[in-house]
Amino acid sequence: SNTSDALNLLVDASVDFADKLKRIQDMTESLDDIIHGNNYVTFLHNNIPILFQFLRETEIQFTTDTPQQEARKHVINILYRLPTNDNLKPYSNDILNKSFNLVINDNEENAVICVWLIIEHIKYYKPQLTPELQQFLHFSKKILADLPNLKNELLAHEARTQESNKNSAKDSKSESTPPRPLTRVFSSRLSFKVLAELPVILLLSYQCYKPTIEPIILDLIPQLIIAIKLDPHTFIPEPNNKDILIDFIST
Repeated sequence: SNTSDALNLLVDASVDFADKLKRIQDMTESLDDIIHGNNYVTFLHNNIPILFQFLRETEIQFTTDTPQQEARKHVINILYRLPTNDNLKPYSNDILNKSFNLVINDNEENAVICVWLIIEHIKYYKPQLTPELQQFLHFSKKILADLPNLKNELLAHEARTQESNKNSAKDSKSESTPPRPLTRVFSSRLSFKVLAELPVILLLSYQCYKPTIEPIILDLIPQLIIAIKLDPHTFIPEPNNKDILIDFIST
């Protein structure tokens, strides 16, 4: 109950963001105790709307080392860690719809957690087909169709990051403490890590909603085959792009 009351500060505009981050970190550490405690059902009722509101009101980040990104990642991870059981069932559709939206719009780190969450919820609850899921399926189709262009965007993104870090290093030569390199994180639509998880969701969706989504899935199969046949070493030039190449090979 105290935790429930305390989380209200996450959506209080007068509270410093550092205090919000500390509260989220504290909740992350105590989440197992909350889940197994007597007030868990009340916790869900009071706090899932607050967590959603926090994600709505906190800007999506595309660098990994901001307090906002750390806080958003913790909140998404909290939603992922909530056990899929009857207690969570009343909130599952809202959590799923929020996760579909985040996979489409958020950064790679957060989107990957959302994809894992989506897989667990579809497996356990077999929810009704929603417009958000259909939008997600169209997003998957677009990622696969845009795969050749994705390579160019990824390489340009990596080149910009390396150039920013070089310029930052030049500007700071006179300073005693060198700056930390920018740690940029890809948009979900530029992520091979997200792409690698999509077939699992597509298969689960097909099993649950075959009559409705079969045309979409049939459209996706040729694109999946093209993606599987791509030669990673031809697709991604290795020098200066080893991380991207490794992600693509893993996909």
